[in-house]
Parts: sequence; C-alpha cells; structure tokens
Amino acid sequence: MKSVQKITLAILIAANFCVLSIGQAAVNLVGVGTEGIYEKDSQGALWGVSRTLGRAKKIVKFTGKRGKYTPTTYSSSFVPKLKALGGSNVHNKDGYIDQIWPLPNGSVLFSADVNGKNYLYKLNPKTNSVGNNKPKGNKAGYNNRQAVMNIGQSKGIHHSDIRALHQRSLLIANYKGKPPVLFFGEYNARKGRVIGAAGDAVTLWKSLDMGDTWSKVIAWNTTGHQTDHIYGLKQNPYNGWIYLLFGDDTREAGIVAWDGKSLAPPDNTAIASMKRYKGWKSIAGTASVRTGDITFTKNRCIWMPSLDFLSTQNTSADGFLHSQQANFDLTNQQQGGKVPYQNNIPPILGLTATNGDIYWASYRSKSLAEQKLHVWKSINAGVSWSVTKINIYNTWTSVPTNLLITPWGELAVSGRGILFNKNKNAATGTTAYLTR
Repeated sequence: MKSVQKITLAILIAANFCVLSIGQAAVNLVGVGTEGIYEKDSQGALWGVSRTLGRAKKIVKFTGKRGKYTPTTYSSSFVPKLKALGGSNVHNKDGYIDQIWPLPNGSVLFSADVNGKNYLYKLNPKTNSVGNNKPKGNKAGYNNRQAVMNIGQSKGIHHSDIRALHQRSLLIANYKGKPPVLFFGEYNARKGRVIGAAGDAVTLWKSLDMGDTWSKVIAWNTTGHQTDHIYGLKQNPYNGWIYLLFGDDTREAGIVAWDGKSLAPPDNTAIASMKRYKGWKSIAGTASVRTGDITFTKNRCIWMPSLDFLSTQNTSADGFLHSQQANFDLTNQQQGGKVPYQNNIPPILGLTATNGDIYWASYRSKSLAEQKLHVWKSINAGVSWSVTKINIYNTWTSVPTNLLITPWGELAVSGRGILFNKNKNAATGTTAYLTR
C-alpha cells in the first residue's frame, strides 16, 4: 500500500506542474496541502485556516512539518460571533478570515470579510480571546470581540470592498532600539467608486501599540483622485526605509520610499510629487513601476511589474516583460532580465532568501489564460529568471495570500480561494509546497 501511495503522489505532483528554465535551476513542486498557510511566527509556528477545523472562519496554528502538522484552533476567532469596532451586536453573518499577521509580542492580527465589509481584529492566543479592550488591573482584556479597525471607514461610514490585498498589506517595521511600528495600506476595490467622493479614499495607517489603536499617516482621493490602491508595504532590511507600492492605472502606478520618520506630505499629494518632501522618494507614471511587492539586495531594489497584458502595458523596447531595479532612493531605474510571462498571470508577491535567491509568485485573472499560477526564481539578482507553472483548479481570479519560506526550508504559496487540488471546496484554499 505504501509503495502504491508513493507512486500515486509522484504521478499527481508530476502532472501538477511544469518548468521552464532560463539558465538556472527552477523550484519544484513537492506537495499540496489542504490547509491554507498564511504566515509563520518567530517561534517557527505557521498560522492559517483549515478546511476541517472551522474552514476560513477560525484561526488555526500549525506546528510540525508538512503532512505532519499538529493544529491548534482558536474558537474565539469565529467570524460570525465577532463585532465591528464600536459595535454591540455580533455579525451573525457568514464571513471569512482573509489575512493573518502574528506579531512580535505573541498576539495575532487578522482581517475578516463579512458581507463585503472588512475588519481588522486582534487575537490573544494565550487566553483564546479577541477584542480591542486593553487589560486593566486583574481584567484580562482583549475579549470584547470588537475589531481594532473597521477597514475603509471614514466620517462614520464603513465602506465596503476596502481591504487588505495580501500579506504585504500590513508591515511590522523594526527600528533599532525602538518598539516595532505597524503600518496598514488600504486596497480599495469598491465598484462604481466616484473620483474624490466618499468611499474613494486610500489611506496609510500607523499603530504604535501593536495594533490596539490606529492613526492616519496620509490619505489620497479625498480631493480629486491620485491612485486606486496601495498594493503593499515593505521595509528595506539594509537601511530601514519603508516602501509603498501603488496601482492600478499607469498614470497612478508608483513606488514611494519613506525614511519612516519624516512628516508625511499633505493628503492627496500625487505619487510622482512625493519626492519633493524631506525623507520621501518616488517614481511614478509608467507600467514598469506597477508592482505588488519589492525585494532587496545589498544595494538595489528589485521588482517585477504586475502587468495584465504585455502588448498594451509593457514599456520594454524588445516586447518582453523584464524585472526592474533601482537604487534604494529609487534613482537609476534599470531593466533587468527577461521574465517568462503570459498575459493575465502577473507577478504579485516576492521574497529574498537568506542566500540571496529571489522568488516571485503570480496571481491569475479570471480569463482564458492557462489555469496555472507561476513561480519565478533568480539566483543572480534578477539577471535571469526561471519559471515553474503550478496547476490550479478554480476558474475565478486567484491572488495568493502569501509567498513564504517554511521553517523547514521549503517555499509555500497559499491563499484563500486558490485550489491546488481538485477538491472544489474553496472555503480555505490550499497550499503548494516547493523545493528551492
């Protein structure tokens, strides 16, 4: 029986991916899990959701390794029984956990979607409780089930479809000798939004108390319209600067670098104009700077443009998609290596391993594109790229929750609603594991 199982697994894995290598080794699929793995913590545990343990309505912590996980379910995170910030009634509606961020102090932030409205919650794993009430005296705290943020709320109105895009929507920024600072960038996907009107805003938020309270850093679109979304946030490990990534349209796309200390420009400052302010740098206005993530070497930023259609959006003279690179201050932008690319399967998440290898994962737009996610690898700082194509079994638009390296060294691509196996239950999505 064991030999039959091994042969069957080998056939499934072989049938589930293909590789195109351009002068270097590619990643290889080694397994698919039915759990949705969202993030790892500093202790080596993985956090996510499970199809068999509350589906996407409850947080699950996984310890151990792939195929041998020991799960711990947190019943207090059950989304229908949670409340809005300032609310007295539980949602009592179907909803799901969208993203999970374990924090350095042991608590966990997670975002949830309930009928299109999005919330940020705080879980205390030690007491299995969720809330925004701080401990007082002998009272444990964090147990009133209220959100710490109604994402997309402005002037008392909680607008729908303003949310986190993926794991890079929330940044835990570290500064030497100081407590971590959290930043959250809104991804505004409202349908029929009106330029400059209520519900069009995109805001960068900051928390100095591990997510208990949030204050605005800067907002856009409260007068006029400067950008559609914040795609993601990333801290440069070499100089500590924070990078903000914007899209969608070419005129709105941009990358902004901020020292994390200087005062923010006025609200509604155009992305291209932010470099005029002390402590801020920016490049904007071309498809080459539309990206969902950014990676770093010791002296350069490297990213992949997140293009839907190469023929209409590409800025490269040779007609291929190329990775891009620039100095840390975003000067001297240059074209990198050719990226094996197909329309409607754009790069969206990247990471740099400790050995310097760079990885990127795609999403897939609902379209006639092949039913696969792509994972790219470069071992030479973006001079060349290989691609591995992984079968998916859902037809809707699929954006990974995260691209991460597991505690045992494999690459993991996961996300709610992405199916790497043929089980059509999309409640939690699944996780693909790859060798590096």
